[in-house]
Amino acid sequence: MDHRGDTGLSRVETTVVSSFTIDEVHRSDGRVEHKPGGPALYAASVLSSMGSRYMITALVGGDFPSSVLAHLQQIHAILRLCARNRSFRFILRYVQSGERSLEVDAVPKPFRLRELEGVPESRAVVVSPVLGEISPEGLSILRRRALFLAVDLQGFVRYQVGRHVRLGEANLPWARIDLVAGTEPEVCAAAGVKDPLQAVSIILTRGARLGLLMRGSRGAILATEQEVLEIEAYAARTVDPTGAGDTMVAALTDLLARQASAEYALRLATAYASLRVECADPLTPLSEEEARARAETLHIRGLRFP
Repeated sequence: MDHRGDTGLSRVETTVVSSFTIDEVHRSDGRVEHKPGGPALYAASVLSSMGSRYMITALVGGDFPSSVLAHLQQIHAILRLCARNRSFRFILRYVQSGERSLEVDAVPKPFRLRELEGVPESRAVVVSPVLGEISPEGLSILRRRALFLAVDLQGFVRYQVGRHVRLGEANLPWARIDLVAGTEPEVCAAAGVKDPLQAVSIILTRGARLGLLMRGSRGAILATEQEVLEIEAYAARTVDPTGAGDTMVAALTDLLARQASAEYALRLATAYASLRVECADPLTPLSEEEARARAETLHIRGLRFP
């Protein structure tokens, strides 16, 4: 266990449990880039901008750039690294519409339960696996570490088939989760239905307190069983959409755990996601001032479940 920068350990407010990845990105114009990624990286960026006291507990391979980890320490991330021989490696292929396919190049061994048992108690825990590295039993351990537990569905509904990734249903302790987040395909896969709003409704009926439906350029929906809020997307100049969802989930979780109103949290998290898509470099810092300015321009309206 590599435990760095732990002078603020007793003051951790938000903990992110996830993985660092190395991504080979194929752009629609034919360009190919190799860059660090993973929810752990994008969450660290936005939580630093927000001034949160946070910890990143993450799988990381010996092939992951040490310069990136050094950068995270410079922006005051507390890193609790679970070392593996290799990092997750993905091949992302984007088409002109902005949609992407995902291929698997390398998969490390998953989190051991004792590694998750070492996660300190904090106000919020964001659980954001990328491909099955956190088991339902591990999630139950993390529930005991958090006053507010957020789960990003991506790594719970992805299943590896050869080099490809397929989506399938998730068997999670829904009633013990405060916030369930996912894209439309992920939420539909988790609930086993085709309609995204129906999928969110099912997840809430199963016991989750809040559901976040991330819809890219069409904004997002945050729902409880009593209230459904739809927010427009900020008109960003998209350079790279990678990490927008990770950014949004981390920001929203941190704000809701601090007792921010749902509308305020949704606006600011959406604004931060818009800043992320405008960055070519995942290490580019996000401006809190600009995020707040953008948040004030975003409109929210109430919806009803079908």
